[in-house]
Amino acid sequence: MIVNERPERDRLAFEIMKLLVKRQTNLADGIDALTTVKINVLKDNYEGARANEFNLLCADFYEHVTGLSESMKNDRFCLIPRKGFVEDAQHVLVKRDFRVLFASAKWLWHRIGQALSRGGTTLRNKLGQGGAARERVRPLAIEIRELLIKRRTSRTTLGDVLDALETPMLTAVEATHGREKADEFDLLMARFSEGVRRLSGERVQ
Repeated sequence: MIVNERPERDRLAFEIMKLLVKRQTNLADGIDALTTVKINVLKDNYEGARANEFNLLCADFYEHVTGLSESMKNDRFCLIPRKGFVEDAQHVLVKRDFRVLFASAKWLWHRIGQALSRGGTTLRNKLGQGGAARERVRPLAIEIRELLIKRRTSRTTLGDVLDALETPMLTAVEATHGREKADEFDLLMARFSEGVRRLSGERVQ
C-alpha cells in the first residue's frame, strides 16, 4: 500500500514535537494537551445537528485516552527526524484493522446510548464547553493551539491539523512503550474518528 506524503501534516507534527521537547513535557501531560486541542479543533469545526451526542463522544474519547496515558508521567517526548513522522503516519494508516474498528465502533455507540439514557451528565461534564484540561496542562494546550494557528498555511487542511496532533502522540508512545501500546492509542483514535464522521454525516471510508 502506497501512502501519499502529506508535507503540511508532517511539518506541523514536527513543530509540535519540538515544542513538547522544549517544554520537557511528560507523556501524560502532553497526550492530555494534544487530545484537548484535537477535541477543541473538532468542536470549532463541527456543523452537525447532534451536538449532545458529539459532546458525549468527545468526553468518552478524552476519558479513555487520558486513562491510558496516566501511567506515563515519567516518560518524556523526544525529538526524531522529520522522516520518522512520515514513516509513522504511514504505519498508522497501514496497520489499522477495520474489522476491529467496526466492532469497537459498535461498542462506542453502545456507551453513548447508555450515557444518553441516564442523561449523560458524567461524560458530558468531563470536558465542558471548551475541553477543560487539568490546570497544569491548560497552558500547554493553549500554546499548541497558538502554534497551529501561527504555522498553518493556505495549503493546510483540517485533516492535516488533526493528524499532526495524533502523530507526535503515537510516535512517542511507540518509542517509549512499544508498538502494542501505540496500537491501543491508535485504535482509540480510529474509533473516535469513525464516530465523528458518523455524527457529521460523512461516509466512513
